[in-house]
Amino acid sequence: MRFKTLMVVAALGAFALAVPTAEAAITPTLISVTDNGDGTFTYTYNVNLAEDQNAEPDGAYQPSGTTPTGSGASSDLFKDYFTIYDFAGLVGGSWTQPAGWAPSISLTGPTPDSTNPADDPNLINFTWFRDGAAINGPADLGNFTLDSSLGTVWYDNYTSDATRSEGDTAGTAVASIGTVVVPQIEGGTSFPPPPPNGQVGEPGTLLLLGSGLLGLGLFRRKNN
Repeated sequence: MRFKTLMVVAALGAFALAVPTAEAAITPTLISVTDNGDGTFTYTYNVNLAEDQNAEPDGAYQPSGTTPTGSGASSDLFKDYFTIYDFAGLVGGSWTQPAGWAPSISLTGPTPDSTNPADDPNLINFTWFRDGAAINGPADLGNFTLDSSLGTVWYDNYTSDATRSEGDTAGTAVASIGTVVVPQIEGGTSFPPPPPNGQVGEPGTLLLLGSGLLGLGLFRRKNN
């Protein structure tokens, strides 16, 4: 078939998020990789918003650098957002997103200043900012897509900056950081990668993860 879609099993998404903070705000999970038949691959991320947080458009647009998310930092200084780091092989103009989200590209950040993601300044970070009406969590924010010229994958980081909606800290910025699957320019894998930060998953999860990434191997280009 000219168009092949790989559904990355749910375990892959869950396992890829093995190291988020306890305050997972806006969480992207890779759910599929589609071979477009023209040397490009569409990566689809489903994104969710935590129960006690909102995604709000108040404040300035921060295209790079950091946003304040330390204790008591006001959330209305900057638009809420999430960043996927080091998305290799990005195809220009290929992204899609639900209404109310604005895309942005940077080599550094934007990053909540209370997190410390691995951010290669030579690879593109992709960020989506909330630019429509506020969304109250919990919520499925929908699917966001990016095209890459690469079909091999590995782990990298995501971060997010959202708004606390409950308790004494309501209205303050809340950050999260975790692991997500992205295309890798070299050294990517068609086999199950090791758990992030040396963590070990449940046997059943590892089995499903292996099945998903063995499927990804179908899309890996041969170098020889």
